[in-house]
Amino acid sequence: MHLPERPAWLKAAGYAGGLALLVAAIWMALAQDDGRVIEALAQTSPVLIAGQALLAIASAAAIAASFWVVSNAYGPVRLDEMFALVGMAWLLNYLPMRPGLLGRVAYHKKYNGIAVRDSVRVLAVNGVATLVCSIHAGLAAVVWFSNAGLAAFVLVAALPLIGAGTACVLLADRGPLAGVHAWRLLGSLVLHYVDIAVWAGRYALAAHVLDAQLTTAHAVVLAAISQFAFLVPIAGNGLGVREWSLGLAGLLGLAGAGASFADGVDLELINRAGELLAGLPVGLLGLWGVVRWKKHHEQRLQSRDRTDPADAQSVESKGPSHATAAHGGQDGQQDRAGPPEVPPDRPRQDPQGPAEVPDP
Repeated sequence: MHLPERPAWLKAAGYAGGLALLVAAIWMALAQDDGRVIEALAQTSPVLIAGQALLAIASAAAIAASFWVVSNAYGPVRLDEMFALVGMAWLLNYLPMRPGLLGRVAYHKKYNGIAVRDSVRVLAVNGVATLVCSIHAGLAAVVWFSNAGLAAFVLVAALPLIGAGTACVLLADRGPLAGVHAWRLLGSLVLHYVDIAVWAGRYALAAHVLDAQLTTAHAVVLAAISQFAFLVPIAGNGLGVREWSLGLAGLLGLAGAGASFADGVDLELINRAGELLAGLPVGLLGLWGVVRWKKHHEQRLQSRDRTDPADAQSVESKGPSHATAAHGGQDGQQDRAGPPEVPPDRPRQDPQGPAEVPDP
């Protein structure tokens, strides 16, 4: 099974469209607020910008942990190895064609024994978790700042959470999720809620940089909207889509009372600046880590090839989970079956040798 791909021209068009959306959003925001975001970035404390970068790293770490929890149901991946892969993909996905995603899937197939179809399932699990958490957190926050009452908020906050947890238990280890235990699905869901909370913190900090008023509930709504933008397959990292999503949220009053399109875009631009500041060193560090892990896996495979080329080729084609069967399968079968049977037409030999015949 191959990872479903869009034609190259469609990927290029999507990337160009994302850049066009980004430029248009920046132009409209600058025209409306006379470059407030540039002035804010120039005058703000470096500590706040560093805080934006650290929160962006925390968000990437939560997503890497979520992928790690689910991926290990299909093949062994170390946590630091997954951090390196996600960090590398984070940076590379700013390039056309989203090479970070495709490179990570190819790496898992070759070095971790995770088939492409299983990588697609990991992506699907995380996509559904993003969708569920975004809808739930967004609705709960809207109910909160709309003053619908504590009872309504508890109802909206609790019932979907119970439903999502129950779904994880019922869907686990069945059908396409065979081998994926419930705790892995629940862990992925929890980590995505953590990611939403971190994103809310990023927007709250961005509002502080802009000296704007943003309540906690509004920050959670913006975090949920930005997660939806990631699911739109136009350009990597929601390029352009996130800026317009936050701008439209400002027009709809979801970015605080009296907010405008420019206010929403400015919040995302501050957030994007912190993300780029963190993404470059983290991405380069991740790329370095992936190169080191690649060398480690290749040395391991070469060592196995020298030990037993036939078994190594069989194991490499089937993945790490078949290592025991490939190297000890026949021995194990013989042990379970006992000693080989002797055909009836062949005389049995005494294990102590032929019987001695007395001298006449």
